[in-house]
Amino acid sequence: PKRLARIEFERQPPSTVRKSNFFSFVVALYDTQDNLVTVETARFTDFLKQVDQKSFNGLRYQLGLSFNTGFRCEQFLDVHLVDSISKEADSNKALICLFFLNVSIYGV
Repeated sequence: PKRLARIEFERQPPSTVRKSNFFSFVVALYDTQDNLVTVETARFTDFLKQVDQKSFNGLRYQLGLSFNTGFRCEQFLDVHLVDSISKEADSNKALICLFFLNVSIYGV
């Protein structure tokens, strides 16, 4: 079956990171043939939990995806806030660092 191979940010979150705009972003999803994948549904499922004493400061969404072949599936999308310089998960120094979003996708 088809699967996601690449994610591109169309728009990063605003540089003034606040709770109200923290997860305001746009991504484009592509399959292994570099075709655009359509997100038919997106549902917030949970906040990401603390793992190994690091705060992952993120969200999990469940996506309903449609590929250009007609194949449909559901996958999770994890969105983490990370320091753009160190690439480490967000720490308590969140307000003094520059950030970008790190996204990972896996099957349901």
